[in-house]
Amino acid sequence: MNLSLRSSNRRDHQVDYQPYIWALLFGLTLGLATVVSPLAGVGLILGAISIFIILRKPIVLCFMHIMAVIWLSGMPRDYLIPVFVPNEPILLVVAAIGFLIIILGNRGGRTPTMLVAALAIFVVGTSILPLVLFILRGFKVGVGEAFALIAPVQYLVVLWLFANLPKNDDERMEVLQIMYLGSIMVSLSAIGQYLHIGFIESFIVRFYPSLQSETAAEYGRVTSILNAWNSLGNYLMITLILIVLTYPLIKKRWQRYNTMAAAGIGLLTLFLSGSFASIGGLLIAYIITLYFDRRGVKQALYLAGVMIVVGIIMAPLIATRLEFQFGGGGGSNSLVPQTLAQRFKLWDTIFIPALLRNNNWIWGITPNVFASGIFTWGWTENQYLYMMIRSGLISLVAHLIWAGMLMIWLYRRIKKETPGTLSFALVLGSLSLLTTLTVMGMTNEVFTNSGSIDHFWMLLGLTVKAGVNDT
Repeated sequence: MNLSLRSSNRRDHQVDYQPYIWALLFGLTLGLATVVSPLAGVGLILGAISIFIILRKPIVLCFMHIMAVIWLSGMPRDYLIPVFVPNEPILLVVAAIGFLIIILGNRGGRTPTMLVAALAIFVVGTSILPLVLFILRGFKVGVGEAFALIAPVQYLVVLWLFANLPKNDDERMEVLQIMYLGSIMVSLSAIGQYLHIGFIESFIVRFYPSLQSETAAEYGRVTSILNAWNSLGNYLMITLILIVLTYPLIKKRWQRYNTMAAAGIGLLTLFLSGSFASIGGLLIAYIITLYFDRRGVKQALYLAGVMIVVGIIMAPLIATRLEFQFGGGGGSNSLVPQTLAQRFKLWDTIFIPALLRNNNWIWGITPNVFASGIFTWGWTENQYLYMMIRSGLISLVAHLIWAGMLMIWLYRRIKKETPGTLSFALVLGSLSLLTTLTVMGMTNEVFTNSGSIDHFWMLLGLTVKAGVNDT
């Protein structure tokens, strides 16, 4: 008995040397790195701290991706980093670390069959199959063309990360708050651009060069760090709908202040963007939410009141835009907005004839529509026309099937959710925005606007497992 007691005590007092071994290895590595370069040592320390934080709180990866999209997705491809848009390498790193955390932590869980089928059709039809067909037809697929074709795949990675990294509604709310914080940054950059604050204008021109950022002042519009006024408008529309749906569910004081700031500044910036399509989209999406949740009628009155106040403040700018659209300022003097009349002309004289020539509508013309130089105008101004030119009928059909299946899945989900919960708000937001974006796609490439559509996929990811696998 004494022998067994002694052996038990010996086991109880055994020292776990593993932490010391890891500390010794890290110290040796740090020492070697510092000998090579002091900067390497600093980088190693920062890397170790980052890994420690990520392992303790994996949703930091979601925060990193949100900020990368906010600050880097508006930069041109091959501008700061060869081949890539700067946010893409960050997504690769985030996805690699996230994959290990999700797999090793058994965070995956089951994804609904209908959603998986819709996403598979989306990727195969809009990315993989078009790439294969272009190669089989002998089309020279360069780096730009290849990235244009495989771009939809990155959205599935975003959805997967945002579905599996947050483990409960508290963490999903934290992700939403970082999204709202990002919208404040975008809005402040747009307001600074509108006020012609020197360093902000210089910063945007230097790091976010585009035709729109160069001509924004001429048209009385702003592009912000998202690099385009339509991307800015759509991004704020998505954010504001999310705020309206989630604000009543916020419990922490700092989150309320953050959300209120994002809503107020965002609504002001939405008018500054000059995007009547996005303002109309905000109203359409909100009407859809009211259909499913009548408790929002009181909020609708608040929203209408705030929009009227902001509209009065922005009256000079709105009057200028209305004059441009309807008063002959843009060469039109009718009930049809000048920009819509211009779209009709572009479709009729440039894009539709190009599709009809040699049955190009079947296979498409070029993956890289914007940078190909084939057309005298760089934007198709229509999501569905864009897909036909990019990769033909196959991509268009796949996109429409994906959108239809996703709407059905979201509609079924909303019937099962309990009003007044975060999962209900997320599902309703996804459904209303998907429906609205599908309509808006008739006059803009809304599903390919970098910066704005990324946030729709983030929302969709948060929606997938909200209220299902919470811990």
